[in-house]
Amino acid sequence: MTIQKHAERTESLLGHRAEEIHRWIDRYFDAEGFADFLRHGQQPGYNPYSHRKHRHCREALEEAREEFAGVYPVDVIDAVFERHIRDDYDGYFPYREDFENGTFQEKYHEADSRKLGSEDLAEYFRGKHYEKAAAAARRRGSRFLWRFLLPVITALVLLVGSLYMVIVPISRENMLNLKKETIRELTAVAVGALEYYKGRSDEGLMSEKDAQFQASEEIRRMRYGSENKEYYWIIDSRAVMVMHPYQPELEGQDLSDYRDKEDTDGVYLFREAARLALEDGEGYIEYWWQHWDDPGAKALKISYVRHFPEWDWIVGTGVYIQDVEKQLNKLIIRLDEMFGGIALVSILLLVWVLAGA
Repeated sequence: MTIQKHAERTESLLGHRAEEIHRWIDRYFDAEGFADFLRHGQQPGYNPYSHRKHRHCREALEEAREEFAGVYPVDVIDAVFERHIRDDYDGYFPYREDFENGTFQEKYHEADSRKLGSEDLAEYFRGKHYEKAAAAARRRGSRFLWRFLLPVITALVLLVGSLYMVIVPISRENMLNLKKETIRELTAVAVGALEYYKGRSDEGLMSEKDAQFQASEEIRRMRYGSENKEYYWIIDSRAVMVMHPYQPELEGQDLSDYRDKEDTDGVYLFREAARLALEDGEGYIEYWWQHWDDPGAKALKISYVRHFPEWDWIVGTGVYIQDVEKQLNKLIIRLDEMFGGIALVSILLLVWVLAGA
């Protein structure tokens, strides 16, 4: 396209002929060589479009702004410059490297001086140069995938597996041990109440019967736990119930043959509690029992029992296993959320790498 035609086109589209800009863009055009080309056809070593590598590219726009500063507004310079270049390349706006990669002359200018069509230009601008870059990017992505990303994902999978197979069971055991130690220390509080009233009886301040009654009533009122519903119970060495705050109907009954129907192992709860206390002075026992003050609910429980030999009483208190499981489930949920987020990021990263590979 001649300078005259470029000027007419920008005048019709943009309202500016700006012939100075068009001449500046085509400054390196070899007019004499082109005239000879038109007369005699393609000459060895001659390319009528070789001038375009200087100013027919995006990088030359900044030079145009400096050249015509004060003559035209920047937006006019930009619009005229870009329109000129896109008109020469069927709407494309190339970079300087497109002229330097050795394929422009081959792709753009044929021996008969016929400009390539849009499809041919598309092939060029997405052709050898960009294909090489894309291939290099794919190779880099593949190397990244095999050398870094896959080992990282494998390590994450192994880490998550170890957490659920090793750390979660260990956490459960630690939580349960902490609960067991807690009820052991809390039982010492109840035994302290027994010792107090035993001391008052020994000092003659009250009868032993009154002391036992006052002690059992004080322990009956004792509560602890997050909902203040955990409690103590008392039996004697014959497995007779002395005090139970939630099931007072059991008091005075011989429970040596008591076995909850949920207990498939056949453990006689109070008989075993008495045996542990008499033989070892203390111990832990696991069994099914009414859940707090709800007669219709049964839950697995672990209790600590301790013998108070002065009155031949055995004090016990326990925790429900389901409370430990609830705490463990909260931990598992937090782990799920954390590793779910890590897995999502890993998957997105993997998809990104594969998409570029």
